[in-house]
Amino acid sequence: MSKATKSLFALMAILAIGLASCATPPTATTTTTVPSTSTTVAPSAPTDTSTTVTTVTPVEPTTTTTTTVALPTVSELEMNNLLAQAEGLKVDAQKYELDILLPDDYKAVDDSYTAVAEEYKAVTSGGFDGTKAFPIKAKLEASVADWESFNGKGMPLKTDAERDKAVNMRAKAMEADGPTLAADRYAKAEDRLTQANAASENKDYAAAIPSYKYSASAYEDAAEKAKANALREKIFSNGYAKYSSSYFKMGEDQYAAEEALWATGSPDDLAAGVADLKIANSYYEFVADKGAEYKSFEGKDKALEAQNMALSVKADVNAPEEYSGASDILAEGLSNQEKGSYESAYMWFGDAAAAFGSAYDSTQNLKATTEDAIANAEDSVQKSDAKATEADFGDNVYIKEAKDRLDKSKVQYGDQLFSDSTSNANEAANYSTMSDNFVASEIDRLAKVAAEKLAAEKADADPAMADARTRLAWADTNKLGSDYPKQYNDAKAGMSAAELSYKNERYIPAKALAGDVSTTLSDDFQSNVIADRKAREAEKAAQAQLAADKAAADPAMDDARNRMAWANDNGIKADYPEEYSDASSSMQAAEFTYSNGDYPLADDQRQGRLHNPLRRFQGQGSLR
Repeated sequence: MSKATKSLFALMAILAIGLASCATPPTATTTTTVPSTSTTVAPSAPTDTSTTVTTVTPVEPTTTTTTTVALPTVSELEMNNLLAQAEGLKVDAQKYELDILLPDDYKAVDDSYTAVAEEYKAVTSGGFDGTKAFPIKAKLEASVADWESFNGKGMPLKTDAERDKAVNMRAKAMEADGPTLAADRYAKAEDRLTQANAASENKDYAAAIPSYKYSASAYEDAAEKAKANALREKIFSNGYAKYSSSYFKMGEDQYAAEEALWATGSPDDLAAGVADLKIANSYYEFVADKGAEYKSFEGKDKALEAQNMALSVKADVNAPEEYSGASDILAEGLSNQEKGSYESAYMWFGDAAAAFGSAYDSTQNLKATTEDAIANAEDSVQKSDAKATEADFGDNVYIKEAKDRLDKSKVQYGDQLFSDSTSNANEAANYSTMSDNFVASEIDRLAKVAAEKLAAEKADADPAMADARTRLAWADTNKLGSDYPKQYNDAKAGMSAAELSYKNERYIPAKALAGDVSTTLSDDFQSNVIADRKAREAEKAAQAQLAADKAAADPAMDDARNRMAWANDNGIKADYPEEYSDASSSMQAAEFTYSNGDYPLADDQRQGRLHNPLRRFQGQGSLR
């Protein structure tokens, strides 16, 4: 029982004692049978929280004859004391909200008490009468007992209920991260919970209940404070305040008001602070919600802008998977926005913007790859075309296809179809490689054919060259240049030209030139040279012999001419006409033969026909 209730009881007891001193118990004479009762009257002054209980013990009724007895009575003080006890207990029940906790039980006790109180009011409406009031005394005592029983039952239950509320609020504070975001408030709540638990253990429910209530309020304040701090952090970190600045200002005002109330620490201020925080949080939530809504639209705009950027480079074609994924994310964001899930929508929009940006970047990377591919293809095609043209294969099917693919790649690049453009550029490079391979293969094939042809030409030229070399060697050995300079020089020059052509693997002209050499120094020519040389040798020998013969004949001819001159000088003709005629005839024949180069015959003729006849005369000394 509270101190206020105890003071009320004391005051009512004093008034009751004063009223009782003026009353005279009534007497009556009657003949009846009454039960004997034993009554314990409450003391004149109430004690601390104890309650006086009146016990009525029934006894066996006795029958009496006409007897004069005093009627039972009760003092007004005692009745007032009982009323005060009952009323105090009722007040306690309401104070601790037992009427709400146990409404049916409360109603039963309160209805019974109200009936007794109304009955007592009716009995004392014309003034207090102890005898008339006496029957109500037991009813009041029963009401007091009922209230005590009700409170005795309700207080532990109320303590448990308040403990549950405190524990639940503690969980709520922990869920809101009160230990971190509202550490001072959470710590105070923990301290009061510990106090409440200690009082509850000692069954001091009157102390435990308010402590539990305070701890619950402190936990609730910690939860709301943590919530406010979390909301404020969200607002600050996301820049939500600018979207609803007035609401944010009102929230900040309520937030500051709670700070002041918390500083006082009273239960009422604590409750008021919780109310302020709830109001602040309603403003903060509005700011956060509106901020999230507005920001989601900003996020949507950024996502759509990123989508347009991606479309500007045809990312839907160049990076279809990434673009499709980004579109799905955007659709999810739009769906969340339509449902009012703005924070979720904003995150989806952010992811969509990043995804579209990734598709854009992939497209730009693909564009760069395409540019590299085109540059590589242009270089490859240009070089391959030059190789093919140089090898007389400039119009081969591969280089034509390479050029077509390169042209198509450039057109697709202009249309921002980078994937297709890259593919065609790479194909152009591939076809240029195929052209190179084709040209190389044809060059190898032709080289092989040429080598085979060259080998055949060489094989065909080798005999001619060998023959020409043999004939020129014959010319050199036989010193043809000495007597056949033209033929020798022609053959030697032709052989040099043939050797040069042969060395340069120009076997056909080498063969032709060698053939010319062989023709110049043919077998017939060689035979003729041999025959001519033999003829010249014979003629030379003949000339030598002729010269020898002449040399041999000259002295004889001189001698003969001298002798003829002698004969003529000495008139041999006249003296020796026959001998002179023979000598003259021999001389004429010798001269004729000598003039024809037949010197031996001339000598023979001289000797036989001239020398001898004249010698005969000269031998006789007649010629001296």
